[in-house]
Amino acid sequence: MNLFWSRGYEATGLRELLDHMEIGRQSLYDTFGDKHSLYLEAVQHYFDKVTHCYVDQLDGSGSPLERIRRAVRSIANSVTENQCRGCFLTNTLVESAPHNAEIADAARTQLRDLESAFRRVLKEAVDIGELPNDANVRALARYLTSTIQGLVVMGKASVSRGVVKDIVDVALSVLD
Repeated sequence: MNLFWSRGYEATGLRELLDHMEIGRQSLYDTFGDKHSLYLEAVQHYFDKVTHCYVDQLDGSGSPLERIRRAVRSIANSVTENQCRGCFLTNTLVESAPHNAEIADAARTQLRDLESAFRRVLKEAVDIGELPNDANVRALARYLTSTIQGLVVMGKASVSRGVVKDIVDVALSVLD
């Protein structure tokens, strides 16, 4: 996963994968089938471990809007770390999804899951009066999902913490 995440699918050669995993070609074929199947496994592993970590933050303790703020700020902090690789989901969407329906479907499912998590927490915020009854939770959830994707792209561009903070402050202001 980390090799694909850092280099992308196309730039990661089979020899490099075998060396990184310390296995032979036949072991790769016996276990995963081929490079493409290994990539799908790596993408799914990322979704299961990393993307769901943010969903867990959204489902954590505190008020609904505070959980959203905490999750978005957590992502913002991760993108300003040294040598941000971006989000493997975003990288996959940009590099592979346009050319591979199976990968596109898996990535879209993860975006829908993230959007659904935002929607669920936003609905909870409406239910307890943190947001007005007429708040468009679907649109807000879509906005927050796309904002996160934009943040990780900015992180790959190595923008400063100040730039990311400005983006986060404006993005979260829609919740005020």
